[in-house]
Amino acid sequence: MEIRGRILHVHNVAGVSSNLALFQRKLGFEAKVITRKAHPLGYEEECYPQWKMLFALRFFPVFDVIHYHVNTWFRREIFKHLDYQLCKRLHKKIVLQFHGEDLRARSMHQELKEIIDELKIILVATPDLLDFIPSEKRVWLPFPINLDMWRSKPRTEKEHTLVVGYYNPPHDEREVYGIKYTKRAIKNLKRKGLNLETKPIYWKPHSTMPAYYSSIDIYVDRLGMGWYGVGACEAMASGLPVITYIREDLRHFLPAKEPFLISTKEKIEETLEMILSDKSLRTQLAQRGKKYVLEIHDGLEIAKNLIDMYQRL
Repeated sequence: MEIRGRILHVHNVAGVSSNLALFQRKLGFEAKVITRKAHPLGYEEECYPQWKMLFALRFFPVFDVIHYHVNTWFRREIFKHLDYQLCKRLHKKIVLQFHGEDLRARSMHQELKEIIDELKIILVATPDLLDFIPSEKRVWLPFPINLDMWRSKPRTEKEHTLVVGYYNPPHDEREVYGIKYTKRAIKNLKRKGLNLETKPIYWKPHSTMPAYYSSIDIYVDRLGMGWYGVGACEAMASGLPVITYIREDLRHFLPAKEPFLISTKEKIEETLEMILSDKSLRTQLAQRGKKYVLEIHDGLEIAKNLIDMYQRL
């Protein structure tokens, strides 16, 4: 049975739902994103806080595909998974997608085990999550990037000063990003006499991010996760060389010529010194990164693939 035109994304992680909905609309489908809390980066979505949650229940019977991100709409005991049970009875096409800690947390995995067992397809945002899902139903869906938003601009490097950008998250996320290692490395490099500037960023409106990437020369992604994040994709799409950490057992997912510089937290100082001192390397990485994002993270192509998956449900 072919899907009709209405797709509902439930919850929004790192803007993935917003980008999927954007490209599904470009393909001629009606696509909506509902959340319980407005995203601080200002992604396109409809917010229904706890006191309005029941109002959003009206969408589930009229949409043809229900694409859950992380969890169902109702999580509390009294109405737990009510929306999911309703969609099952109405024979909706249902997909569940995990994005990270939601699946790594054993408690969450156990809470949704029955739903995972029932569904035909479970999507994951990064390859390290594949190990948590039975092989016959797991699919890696790369981050969908709006390539029209991220344009490489001619970048004239300051005569002696390069700008290093990185995400500076709240304290509970800093270990994931290896922030203390990055800051320590930059401090040590300055002591060695390297002339560089830093430009950390934290939760700015997403619409301002193209200007941010245009203002830096190198982007340091998360160093404690084992796979790159959405920020790395946006930086590569903007023509920047990127440093990130990829687990050894996941590197077979990458092309032979890696699109970024791989570094551990412990070796970030050495890695930064190398890239800051080598303009040719920065140029090569910028070119390879841009090519990789065009091939792997094109939001329109990912949306087309996702529609095909919906069709098979």
